Amino acid sequence: MQHQHHQSILRLSFFLLLSIFLGGTIYAQEVLEDRNFIRIDQFGYLPNATKVAVIAKAVDGYNAGEGIDLNQGATVDLIDATTNAVVFSAYPQLWNGGGKDDLSGDKGAWFDFTEFDTEGAYRIRVQKNDGSTAESYEFRIADDVYNEVMRAAINMFYYQRINQDKLAQYGSGEPWTDTEWYGRPNQETAVRELDNPSVTRDLSGGWFDAGDPNKYVTFAVDAVHALLTTYDNAPDFWNDFDLNIPESGNDTPDLLDEVKFEIDWIKKMQLYDPNRPTAGIIQKMGILNDVSYISPPSTDTRLRYYNGVCVSSTITGAGMMAHAAVSYKRANVWPEEIAELTDRAAKAFAYYEAAPNKAELCDDGRIEAGDADGPGNQYATEHRALAAAAAVYLFELTGEQKYKDFIAANYRQARPWKAEDWGVYRAHQGEALLYYTQNPEADPTTKQGILDMKSSAPKSTGSNYVVAEQDNLYRAKPIYFNWGSNSLISRQVGDIMDLHVYGIRPENSAAYTERGQSIINYLHGTNPSGICMLSNMYQYGGDLCADEMWHSWFSLDTKFDNIDGTNVGPAPGFISGGPNPQGQGSMPIKLGTHSFPATAGQQPDQKAFSVDNFWQNGPWAYNEPAIYYQAAYIKALSYFIAGNAAEGETGTGGIDPIKDCGEAELGFTVGNDVGGNGTVEMDSNSPGSTNGASVKLFDAGDAASYPFTISRGGKFDLAVRVRVGEAAGNATNLADAYTVSLDGNEVEYVLDSTSISPLAGDTYWGEIVLVDVALTAADHEVTVTAKQDYLKLDRVCWRDANSVPKPDTGGGSGEISFDCIEIENAFTILADVGGNGEIRGDGFTANASGDRYINMFDVGDKVSFPFSVADDGMHEMRFRLRVGEASGTDRNLADKYIVTLDGEEVITDLDEGTISALFDDTYWGEIVARVDGLSEGVHTVTVEANNNWLKFDRFCFGNADATSLFTPESRIAADIQVSPNPSNGLLQLNLGFQARGEALTIGLYDLTGRQLNQRAIRLGQASEHQFKLDYRDLNLAPGVYAIKLLAGVTALGEVQRIVIQ
Repeated sequence: MQHQHHQSILRLSFFLLLSIFLGGTIYAQEVLEDRNFIRIDQFGYLPNATKVAVIAKAVDGYNAGEGIDLNQGATVDLIDATTNAVVFSAYPQLWNGGGKDDLSGDKGAWFDFTEFDTEGAYRIRVQKNDGSTAESYEFRIADDVYNEVMRAAINMFYYQRINQDKLAQYGSGEPWTDTEWYGRPNQETAVRELDNPSVTRDLSGGWFDAGDPNKYVTFAVDAVHALLTTYDNAPDFWNDFDLNIPESGNDTPDLLDEVKFEIDWIKKMQLYDPNRPTAGIIQKMGILNDVSYISPPSTDTRLRYYNGVCVSSTITGAGMMAHAAVSYKRANVWPEEIAELTDRAAKAFAYYEAAPNKAELCDDGRIEAGDADGPGNQYATEHRALAAAAAVYLFELTGEQKYKDFIAANYRQARPWKAEDWGVYRAHQGEALLYYTQNPEADPTTKQGILDMKSSAPKSTGSNYVVAEQDNLYRAKPIYFNWGSNSLISRQVGDIMDLHVYGIRPENSAAYTERGQSIINYLHGTNPSGICMLSNMYQYGGDLCADEMWHSWFSLDTKFDNIDGTNVGPAPGFISGGPNPQGQGSMPIKLGTHSFPATAGQQPDQKAFSVDNFWQNGPWAYNEPAIYYQAAYIKALSYFIAGNAAEGETGTGGIDPIKDCGEAELGFTVGNDVGGNGTVEMDSNSPGSTNGASVKLFDAGDAASYPFTISRGGKFDLAVRVRVGEAAGNATNLADAYTVSLDGNEVEYVLDSTSISPLAGDTYWGEIVLVDVALTAADHEVTVTAKQDYLKLDRVCWRDANSVPKPDTGGGSGEISFDCIEIENAFTILADVGGNGEIRGDGFTANASGDRYINMFDVGDKVSFPFSVADDGMHEMRFRLRVGEASGTDRNLADKYIVTLDGEEVITDLDEGTISALFDDTYWGEIVARVDGLSEGVHTVTVEANNNWLKFDRFCFGNADATSLFTPESRIAADIQVSPNPSNGLLQLNLGFQARGEALTIGLYDLTGRQLNQRAIRLGQASEHQFKLDYRDLNLAPGVYAIKLLAGVTALGEVQRIVIQ
């Protein structure tokens, strides 16, 4: 590939000269300055990205009391960095009602400037309560904003190369140069066998593993696979992306050149003979147990040793070599190398198959520093998962049945079947399995099993995958928080964005992208320390970076130690380990050049970070870099510079981006039902539909409507997923078979041919698209009418970040506009009895609204949560709960919960219309409370279990003044009993008072208060207080209605809800 011009080298000269002149202070931005409390991505944002800055005030931790006291009544301004002109303004969004974020110890507000997309350099200006202003660091909005950041990050591997001169032109400049490491005749080219030092091998090349100068085949597995997967995801991008390394200009992709440097070393670690059937791989090499770090490494004269062949290193090496061959083949480079690597990998796999003890332990610790058998001996004990991953790439290369059979027999041994995450740990296993699903020769059952697991609720939904406001002020709550947290949360981006890459749950692609972007922003500075987690990135746009780390080259008391004075600090682009609540608690907090009188053990989890590299404080737990940390970050960032974010084809017809979707079968109303070929109703036998169910439109003239809410007006794109193939599956273009109306007006649409699915069952699915539709901030409704027989409606999607379907439209919420809180993201435990189980978030029962909820398994379990009311008046609160016993026999557990609002108990009713079909062993439904006189502001709800084995899913609330039909005074359930309810329209009324011989007038209403019918009934002497009502002649659409006593009795105005099915 040809070299490209890099402005970063020119910038470097200026920054270095200025740094030396100012004694390094340009790099040491003050941690406690106001601008560091306007947390941003210090490099900037892509024009089409979600852009949210966090304006913070520290409550707990080393910086408690510092930060910005924000004037909530004033707008926050985005200003042009050159002209100081205001280019965009918006009011700040107070996070979580002003509450403290326990993960960070901070409170704050969000400034969302997503809609501003003009390229340029900018700052953010905020108004403080004392009348003064504060401005953020400068940042850019540009399509190439992360390109130089990516180059610096990948350049870390060049700096980690052993037996490679470090030259200024291939790195970040003159300060970080050195001659060849371990190049003496008795070192890397003559590495000694640990138990027989007279035997030596040439084991030169490869990368430093981390901060220590050793090399481990097993530890390389996640780094090599992550870089190769990064290439596989976007080969066209990487074929043209120059990294300015020694191999640049050789007409091969630079990223593969860098990986080849490590693969060539792994080849040397293999005892390979092309004429023998098996070939094992040495596990580890380096210095003997000696904790001394010598800087620069070119001055280290210590001898080097290797241990023996091991099953774990052999099978991990097999996978890496096979994957490398696959990627080389994709790039159409090095054909002879592809053939050799295929043979080497196959012989390594054969060695594994023949090994009598596949779980052998090989590292006795005499060669420092890490245990190559892995934490908990994982590389030994998880050998079947490692072998399954290797088999994926060998099957791709060879097509041999034995690899296909091995995958089918062992894929469930991989990480996704053993843990909550897909690949936050052991990422290469999940990467391989997803790659296998793209092989046209893959076993169909195995492929479906993999995709089913990836699309399952715990692996694709909830706040691990989309931004949930209550989760974290900094929009980056991790699945796990311990050693190497920056790499763990980077791999979380991979878990999220692979859903987009593989077209899984395409309706969520834009939400996945937002979540992934928020994690990148977190790593770049939108975090509670306001620090860019990459080292020394000032020449690339960083403002406060991780400028001290545990690394041989950048060790204590060298010019590479830190950026104090005339020190140059570590080379740019190394990502630190990250915050670690499990590290040595006595580690003093140091950020930039500022030390605090506090330790890591005293901090909230996200502040348990320090750049201090003094060995007695255990810095390796916080700031040591590693090739596997680095590769995880590079893969995460690649999604946003290599064209993998939710642009263009996302499974939602190419709309950019569809933001919210609603399953039509869960919220439709019937517009017209012809009734010839079938009823307009849910069809649960709909293979290929997004939720396995759809709405039948089996007769020409059948119509169904779906409501949705737009919270901010503007132009929108809508996509309606419908059945676009005939029942016989022989036509895929039935776009003219539907009429689509929006808010009662017929609209034009087009069929997006790219959205048509493969044949599923006997039909195709696809999307008909409405583009650039002007919508106001209000409730809207899409109506789809069939023009032919045997059609189906599946899903409606629309583009607006704040838009959500009305919750439980079949549940009687009328015209109330609801806000909803997923309780698993917001609850505080007040009492946890702990007999049947602890209160915790769970996802076992997938019929919850977000497929997650909290368990309240003991009488007395109690939780609370805050919510904010924007206006005074009557409000309705709806609690989605488990309303069936574990045996599924009792659907009315309304009295099994005690609800209090601001300390006062409130009366709740079970809304029968919301009860779901039996799912597994339980029903879900809503209990409802209406509260008059609720004032504007923050309120607290407490829910207490009054029965065992309960669950709590979601809380919704809305202003109910517009829906006066159901005031507390008019809803006296004891005086009107209706059965059956739900019904088909034939009802029996039981009055709670005597009414012999009286004439009753009864009105029927929809939930807007519109009268649909009025009937007079005279009761016989014997009837006393029972009579029948038959509304079947009205052909009422399924839904919730109300009956009201209008005349003839003393109990006028009494109301009861009825549900028509």
